[in-house]
Amino acid sequence: MRNCSILVIFFLCNWSNAQSQPQTNSTEPAPAVIEEVKKKEELDDRKDAVTRNKKAKGSKPKVDLDEKRSQFKLNSDVSSKQRNQRSPSDNEQERMDEVVKYFEVNSPNSFEYHYFKYTAGNYNLSLFNHLKKAEEIRPGNIDVIQQLAAYYMIKDMPESASGFVKELVDKLKLTSGVLLYSEDLLHSVPKNGILITHGFDDTFGAWYMQNVKNVRMDVTVISLDFLQSDFYRKKLKKKGYEMSSSKIINVDFFSSFCKLNESKDLNISLTIPQEYFQKEASSFYMTGLVMKYSSTEIDNFNVNKDLWDNHLKKYLIQKATDEKSKQLSSNYLPMLLQMRRVYNQKADFNKVMELDKSIDAISIQCNKYKKVQKLKTKY
Repeated sequence: MRNCSILVIFFLCNWSNAQSQPQTNSTEPAPAVIEEVKKKEELDDRKDAVTRNKKAKGSKPKVDLDEKRSQFKLNSDVSSKQRNQRSPSDNEQERMDEVVKYFEVNSPNSFEYHYFKYTAGNYNLSLFNHLKKAEEIRPGNIDVIQQLAAYYMIKDMPESASGFVKELVDKLKLTSGVLLYSEDLLHSVPKNGILITHGFDDTFGAWYMQNVKNVRMDVTVISLDFLQSDFYRKKLKKKGYEMSSSKIINVDFFSSFCKLNESKDLNISLTIPQEYFQKEASSFYMTGLVMKYSSTEIDNFNVNKDLWDNHLKKYLIQKATDEKSKQLSSNYLPMLLQMRRVYNQKADFNKVMELDKSIDAISIQCNKYKKVQKLKTKY
């Protein structure tokens, strides 16, 4: 039973990317902790600059290095926030490679050269020695910690990854609100199902809940971001997954992956941008905080009812105290509106009123109250 259109779903939902920024809430360390981390990283920057100036006779002026640093970060950030692909565009990749070459020639012993060399490889694990060198130069750097965690996650080395992921939690890169959301994200997946994630929050949040909190270990998580890695793709192929030969992870790759692996019970996180769903819109069914892929029609009302009544913890509906958590809570609205519509059709107005309490609470905290009230007239 399909009762909520794709357009309505993504009109309400919040999506995640690989470069999401930390938010604070009352259950996390005080803002002073964040300031302390920032000051330490600024101090690291100054120390690195002093080291470079001492070692690099005849090197390029520092202003050039700063410009190249900013250029790399800009292209990396733009690449990570694309709505239709995870891989950098050809132009973005070319610009990042140019910066890497610049630092290789002008500052080969710098943190920037080694860190940029690794990250420009898009999870090319053969470049790991550069990531380790970057860690040696600047231990505790939050970006390096994230890349180290990803490396060990891709390699299926949870013991090594967990320490770095815990650091991301301690340093507020991975927030408590995201973790609470990730628990319900995992609960939205059927037993032994597959969860496809998009970027940093949903991938790392689900990994943490599984490997640190032992939540829904039966679920297999596949990251679109990690699919940029040749090692990761080969690993999945060995496990029986089929995929196109393209190394560009975009909407076409995603659509092909879903078709080729339909028998594996694919469930796609609602944090994935709507562009990924448009080609196969008729094959997606909203269930909880995921879109289930199925070429045959399914009754998702009863699935949503069971999830809402028996499995979802719903922490963010009452405990979303930071902005990111409030926006993520909007991803509960599509399933609630779908159930509301069915209960209306059944003239079960007590259930409608019950659901309206949650719908209104969520829509107020995510600043979508007026939009949702208009939608309720149709649901």
